[in-house]
Amino acid sequence: MRRRPAAILLALLAVSALSACTEAAPEPTVSSSPSAEVIEPGSREPEGAVAIEGVIDDDTLEHVITATRIVRDATIPGAEDLGQGGEIVLVELGLTGGAVYRTSVTPAMLSFANPPAATGAQDPDDLSAPIGVQLPEADAAMAAAGYVVLPAAGAGVEETVTGWTAFRISAPEDATAEPADPAVPAATVLRYTRPPLLGVDDNPIEPEAWEVELTEPGAAE
Repeated sequence: MRRRPAAILLALLAVSALSACTEAAPEPTVSSSPSAEVIEPGSREPEGAVAIEGVIDDDTLEHVITATRIVRDATIPGAEDLGQGGEIVLVELGLTGGAVYRTSVTPAMLSFANPPAATGAQDPDDLSAPIGVQLPEADAAMAAAGYVVLPAAGAGVEETVTGWTAFRISAPEDATAEPADPAVPAATVLRYTRPPLLGVDDNPIEPEAWEVELTEPGAAE
């Protein structure tokens, strides 16, 4: 009987062991983690929206601002801290740019004022300081929440844009930061302030302001 060399026997044993390990090894498993929810722009509405009416018409530039809905004491997902020191108010607006001059109407021109609303065009210096300022820093959070956001660039010449924009209604220094506190003024008067401009032949167009009382549909009839 021929004896196999020791090297050959060792090689055969190694191959057999490798084969056994390969057959016994379990199949790798792939664990699936839940995917993050994708919220489509414009797929959601702010909670608590109430229909309103209010139109401001800049008869010089022909800009038109139309308010259609409002949310008082709003909470914007991911931007809850913005309401500290006052109340967050969301307003759904339509902005239409006039065709007289090549200027835009933007959300930054809007604020809230103490009632009652001033009648007709006013010198901004004759009006009291606004009680509510527009919050461009809320735009990203509103978009992430699925709201249609009013573009910060506003509406250009003969263009119309619509969407939600946020305001913070400030409480007086001696009031608490609770939105329901009666010392926090009600957001009922929307103000549009037109900055100074240069018109035809560089003729200056003086700044003016308009105010409108936001009311329930049909209340003004």
